[in-house]
Amino acid sequence: MKYQPKDSFKSPRFCGVRTFMRLPFVEQIDENMDFVITGIPFDSGQSFRTGARFGPEAIRDFSILLRPYNPEQDINIFDYISGIDYGDVPIIPGYISETYKKIEEELTPVIEKGIIPISLGGDHSITLGELRAIVKNMDQLPCFSSMPTLTLGIVILIKSIITEPFFVAQ
Repeated sequence: MKYQPKDSFKSPRFCGVRTFMRLPFVEQIDENMDFVITGIPFDSGQSFRTGARFGPEAIRDFSILLRPYNPEQDINIFDYISGIDYGDVPIIPGYISETYKKIEEELTPVIEKGIIPISLGGDHSITLGELRAIVKNMDQLPCFSSMPTLTLGIVILIKSIITEPFFVAQ
Protein backbone atom coordinates (compact mmCIF):
# COMPACT_ATOMS: atom_id res chain seq x y z
CA MET A 1 0.00 0.00 0.00
CA LYS A 2 1.33 3.40 -0.94
CA TYR A 3 0.71 6.17 1.58
CA GLN A 4 -0.54 9.57 0.46
CA PRO A 5 -2.75 12.42 1.72
CA LYS A 6 -6.53 12.21 1.85
CA ASP A 7 -8.37 13.47 -1.22
CA SER A 8 -9.92 16.85 -0.34
CA PHE A 9 -12.77 16.17 -2.78
CA LYS A 10 -13.80 13.23 -0.59
CA SER A 11 -13.05 14.71 2.84
CA PRO A 12 -12.96 18.48 3.52
CA ARG A 13 -9.67 19.89 4.79
CA PHE A 14 -11.19 20.92 8.13
CA CYS A 15 -12.29 17.35 9.01
CA GLY A 16 -10.36 14.60 10.72
CA VAL A 17 -7.32 14.31 12.94
CA ARG A 18 -4.58 16.87 12.19
CA THR A 19 -1.60 15.23 10.55
CA PHE A 20 1.06 16.75 8.36
CA MET A 21 -0.41 17.42 4.91
CA ARG A 22 -3.32 15.13 5.84
CA LEU A 23 -1.07 12.07 5.55
CA PRO A 24 -2.25 8.92 7.31
CA PHE A 25 -1.25 8.60 10.97
CA VAL A 26 0.62 5.30 11.25
CA GLU A 27 2.58 4.07 14.28
CA GLN A 28 4.20 1.02 12.67
CA ILE A 29 6.75 1.51 9.93
CA ASP A 30 6.86 -0.73 6.87
CA GLU A 31 8.66 -1.11 3.55
CA ASN A 32 6.10 1.01 1.68
CA MET A 33 7.26 4.24 3.31
CA ASP A 34 9.82 6.57 1.82
CA PHE A 35 9.58 9.17 4.59
CA VAL A 36 7.97 9.74 7.97
CA ILE A 37 7.00 13.05 9.56
CA THR A 38 7.80 13.07 13.28
CA GLY A 39 6.99 15.82 15.76
CA ILE A 40 9.42 16.62 18.56
CA PRO A 41 7.53 19.12 20.77
CA PHE A 42 10.43 20.00 23.05
CA ASP A 43 11.68 23.41 24.19
CA SER A 44 13.41 22.74 27.51
CA GLY A 45 16.72 23.65 25.86
CA GLN A 46 15.58 27.25 25.64
CA SER A 47 16.15 29.75 28.38
CA PHE A 48 14.12 32.63 26.99
CA ARG A 49 10.84 32.82 25.08
CA THR A 50 9.89 29.17 25.19
CA GLY A 51 7.03 27.93 23.08
CA ALA A 52 8.82 25.95 20.37
CA ARG A 53 7.06 22.89 21.83
CA PHE A 54 3.96 24.09 19.98
CA GLY A 55 5.84 24.00 16.65
CA PRO A 56 4.85 20.51 15.46
CA GLU A 57 1.18 21.21 16.18
CA ALA A 58 1.27 24.57 14.38
CA ILE A 59 3.10 23.14 11.36
CA ARG A 60 0.59 20.29 11.07
CA ASP A 61 -2.29 22.72 11.42
CA PHE A 62 -1.01 24.92 8.60
CA SER A 63 0.04 22.01 6.39
CA ILE A 64 -3.56 21.00 5.64
CA LEU A 65 -3.44 23.69 2.95
CA LEU A 66 -0.51 22.04 1.16
CA ARG A 67 -1.41 20.20 -1.99
CA PRO A 68 0.54 17.28 -3.43
CA TYR A 69 0.06 18.49 -7.01
CA ASN A 70 2.13 21.36 -8.43
CA PRO A 71 0.45 22.79 -11.55
CA GLU A 72 3.54 24.79 -12.58
CA GLN A 73 5.64 21.66 -12.80
CA ASP A 74 2.74 19.32 -13.56
CA ILE A 75 3.81 16.86 -10.89
CA ASN A 76 2.14 15.05 -8.02
CA ILE A 77 4.85 14.20 -5.51
CA PHE A 78 2.95 11.19 -4.24
CA ASP A 79 3.22 9.54 -7.65
CA TYR A 80 6.88 9.08 -6.71
CA ILE A 81 7.06 8.87 -2.93
CA SER A 82 5.05 7.48 -0.03
CA GLY A 83 4.92 8.97 3.44
CA ILE A 84 3.11 9.03 6.76
CA ASP A 85 2.75 11.11 9.89
CA TYR A 86 4.46 9.05 12.60
CA GLY A 87 3.14 11.18 15.47
CA ASP A 88 5.17 12.86 18.20
CA VAL A 89 8.19 11.57 20.08
CA PRO A 90 7.15 11.10 23.75
CA ILE A 91 9.50 13.74 25.12
CA ILE A 92 10.07 14.44 28.82
CA PRO A 93 9.70 18.18 29.54
CA GLY A 94 12.60 19.57 31.54
CA TYR A 95 14.82 16.52 31.06
CA ILE A 96 17.11 17.09 28.11
CA SER A 97 19.27 13.94 28.35
CA GLU A 98 16.27 11.64 28.71
CA THR A 99 14.55 13.37 25.81
CA TYR A 100 17.63 12.85 23.62
CA LYS A 101 17.40 9.13 24.40
CA LYS A 102 13.70 9.09 23.48
CA ILE A 103 14.41 10.85 20.18
CA GLU A 104 17.19 8.40 19.40
CA GLU A 105 14.97 5.39 20.29
CA GLU A 106 12.12 6.63 18.07
CA LEU A 107 14.23 7.52 15.03
CA THR A 108 16.69 4.60 15.04
CA PRO A 109 14.25 1.95 13.67
CA VAL A 110 13.07 4.40 11.01
CA ILE A 111 16.62 5.07 9.82
CA GLU A 112 17.58 1.38 10.01
CA LYS A 113 14.83 0.59 7.49
CA GLY A 114 16.15 3.24 5.10
CA ILE A 115 13.18 5.56 5.65
CA ILE A 116 13.88 9.29 5.70
CA PRO A 117 12.82 10.96 8.96
CA ILE A 118 11.56 14.53 8.72
CA SER A 119 11.33 16.08 12.17
CA LEU A 120 9.17 19.01 13.18
CA GLY A 121 10.65 20.76 16.20
CA GLY A 122 10.94 22.02 18.93
CA ASP A 123 14.02 24.01 19.81
CA HIS A 124 17.48 23.53 18.31
CA SER A 125 18.58 21.20 21.12
CA ILE A 126 16.61 18.31 19.58
CA THR A 127 19.27 18.10 16.88
CA LEU A 128 21.59 16.11 19.14
CA GLY A 129 19.08 13.27 19.64
CA GLU A 130 18.46 13.16 15.89
CA LEU A 131 22.17 13.11 15.12
CA ARG A 132 22.79 10.24 17.51
CA ALA A 133 20.19 8.13 15.71
CA ILE A 134 21.47 9.07 12.26
CA VAL A 135 25.18 8.64 12.95
CA LYS A 136 24.67 5.04 14.16
CA ASN A 137 23.35 4.11 10.73
CA MET A 138 25.22 6.26 8.22
CA ASP A 139 28.81 6.67 7.13
CA GLN A 140 28.24 10.25 6.00
CA LEU A 141 25.83 12.81 7.30
CA PRO A 142 24.16 15.24 4.91
CA CYS A 143 23.12 18.49 6.58
CA PHE A 144 20.56 21.02 5.41
CA SER A 145 20.06 24.00 7.65
CA SER A 146 19.08 27.62 7.22
CA MET A 147 21.07 28.37 10.37
CA PRO A 148 24.79 28.67 9.62
CA THR A 149 25.62 28.12 13.30
CA LEU A 150 23.68 24.86 13.30
CA THR A 151 25.57 23.61 10.23
CA LEU A 152 28.86 24.53 11.85
CA GLY A 153 27.70 22.80 15.04
CA ILE A 154 26.97 19.58 13.18
CA VAL A 155 30.44 19.55 11.63
CA ILE A 156 31.99 20.14 15.05
CA LEU A 157 29.84 17.37 16.55
CA ILE A 158 30.78 14.80 13.95
CA LYS A 159 34.46 15.59 14.43
CA SER A 160 34.19 15.37 18.21
CA ILE A 161 32.24 12.08 18.25
CA ILE A 162 29.04 13.69 19.48
CA THR A 163 29.34 14.72 23.08
CA GLU A 164 26.63 16.16 25.28
CA PRO A 165 25.69 18.95 25.55
CA PHE A 166 26.90 20.60 22.38
CA PHE A 167 27.81 24.23 22.07
CA VAL A 168 28.76 26.35 19.07
CA ALA A 169 30.91 29.40 19.63
CA GLN A 170 31.04 32.12 17.01
